[in-house]
Amino acid sequence: MMVYFEKKIDGMIGFFGLQEWWLNSFSDEEREKILLIYQPFGINPESLIKGKVVSPSQSAISFLSNLTGWFRKPELRHIGYKIIQKAEE
Repeated sequence: MMVYFEKKIDGMIGFFGLQEWWLNSFSDEEREKILLIYQPFGINPESLIKGKVVSPSQSAISFLSNLTGWFRKPELRHIGYKIIQKAEE
């Protein structure tokens, strides 16, 4: 499954102003993996990059910290490290 990544990013990534980071820090393959792995209960994983966010229930740092938790497996840690690095900024 190949996901086409548009330059217009909405969802949580867009709401927190992380579009450039999303597009420049991750390869197409990594972004695809993120969307496949990020599966919070009851939430569409594409909510990361699609849809309008009016009032999130968390801050940007909380969002990134929670997102990092999905990438703890050794083969996915490189993605988690990129997310942690952004959270530290």
